[in-house]
Amino acid sequence: MSGNKKDESTECNWCEGSGDFYDFDSNYGYGIPVCGGCGGLGRVPIEEDPDFKSKTRIIQALRHEYCPVDGRSFFKMHPVHLLNILEELIEKITIHFNEYGTETDESYAKMVTERSLQTFVNKYKNEISNNVLQLKDMAHNQHSYFNKQMVEIELAIWQGTEFTEVEKIFQNLMEEYSTLSEFHFFHANFLISFSHFESAIPVLEKAMEFETETKAKTSILYALARCLYIMNRDEEAVQTAHKALGTCDPDSALWEELVKFIKRTK
Repeated sequence: MSGNKKDESTECNWCEGSGDFYDFDSNYGYGIPVCGGCGGLGRVPIEEDPDFKSKTRIIQALRHEYCPVDGRSFFKMHPVHLLNILEELIEKITIHFNEYGTETDESYAKMVTERSLQTFVNKYKNEISNNVLQLKDMAHNQHSYFNKQMVEIELAIWQGTEFTEVEKIFQNLMEEYSTLSEFHFFHANFLISFSHFESAIPVLEKAMEFETETKAKTSILYALARCLYIMNRDEEAVQTAHKALGTCDPDSALWEELVKFIKRTK
């Protein structure tokens, strides 16, 4: 198949030659149905090709990172993070097509190279642009020093500042706000929205340590339970969710959500 020779390949039995494979993620309405068996080409090499398999594994992993169907789906990822994943996925599919595809095929991979996913890219870029403008206005109107700092961090996130650089900002403020639950919860939500669930767990625990307001405790505990579940710490996740129920209003929508979560994780 390498060198664009179609006679060196055979139809992919995952997608039956189309290059698109619909599953739970793509059925959600915004997933990318690129076939993980062939990387969207609709065909696979007849002979064993480790390099081909390596590329399709990366494409498949990015597909499911973009639209997870496991415990990560409990959380909404940040649009900046989603855009980064999507652009990397498009890049990987394009490279894969250029190496293994043919100009005459009608595969999903070829459609991607012809900008079929540009609508999704534009959607995120527009959302990001609008939020940047709103946050810039908000930054000028903050009278609280703490709120102004948090808005500036939020603005940095939406402007696409590298994850490690934003994390440094949080670390630099850690001593100043070490006993402020709101700061720790904001930090944890940043980590979660960029899929750093394990790192978020101790930050959520710190937020819980200093929180005094009951409703906020419920939100922190529920976020912690979901992170624990994602990290395969199911027993701790259920125990934490039960603690959240103990702080939650039985008539609230969150109560029903917690009950469903507990049933799912048992």
